[in-house]
Amino acid sequence: MRQIFTIISILLMLSFLISCGDDTSDNDGDNGNTDYFPLKIGNEWTFRESTDLSLYSYTIKLDRNAATKEKGGSEVYMVSSRIDTGNYEAETYGYSLTQNGLERVDYEDTLGEVYSSQYIMLKKPYDAGTTWETISESGNDTLVFTIVSTNETVNTVGGTFRNALKIEITNKNEISFKEYDYFAPNIGYVLFQFYIYEKLAEKRELRSYILK
Repeated sequence: MRQIFTIISILLMLSFLISCGDDTSDNDGDNGNTDYFPLKIGNEWTFRESTDLSLYSYTIKLDRNAATKEKGGSEVYMVSSRIDTGNYEAETYGYSLTQNGLERVDYEDTLGEVYSSQYIMLKKPYDAGTTWETISESGNDTLVFTIVSTNETVNTVGGTFRNALKIEITNKNEISFKEYDYFAPNIGYVLFQFYIYEKLAEKRELRSYILK
């Protein structure tokens, strides 16, 4: 009887140790390899966008004919965006995941103006304190990006996302504005906040998403 009790005790202890070892989180623990913007055909994110004057829905989607370009040895995925209330294509972006991080290499604005640049959205390593500069698509501004945190909890109308990156963006040529972007691991872009003179002027939060 004592032997059976001993065996049961050992099994319970092993079960406890295994359960502790299986504990997972939203972040895989390796910020250099975590996918903060899944580039896969058919992925789609819809946002609730609000400003001082309006409230509308905004969707970005990786088109099924997207992965047709290549730049610098990396595949470029074309992402279309639209304002749902008007149901028209607003802008088109070209994203590429390189050894440096996530780069936007092509951009067509609402007026049909096309830009080509190495606009770095996320730079490895994805650690707090990582900072970099990039030129805006227009070429007129120098933007400074800083990873402020890697473990933010973000609440949006689409859910709660943990272990998100918080990116602070400032403009060397225009000190009045500040932007914060949030990226959740294996989900993507979940929150955008734009401040003018420390006042929140625009907010975009994830409402729903489809990941293939």
